[in-house]
Amino acid sequence: MKQSVNEKLESWLQRGYGITQLQALEKWGCMRLGARIHELRVKGMNILTEMVNRNDKTYAKYSLGKDDSFVKVVDSNGKAHIKY
Repeated sequence: MKQSVNEKLESWLQRGYGITQLQALEKWGCMRLGARIHELRVKGMNILTEMVNRNDKTYAKYSLGKDDSFVKVVDSNGKAHIKY
């Protein structure tokens, strides 16, 4: 039986990997990673969002968290800011 994108994503995160939109598109052809993340959060998964700023571009990187959810923002100078 073919796995859904949500099943692949859930397995990927549970193995300790992070994922970005570009990676999800390349790996599974997933055009709406944010929607899939939302569905997994509704299901009860504690998924963290890290906003990464590189080369004047900002994108989200998702990973599985152990504690309460927070957002980690890394600015262009590499300094991290945590938002609860």
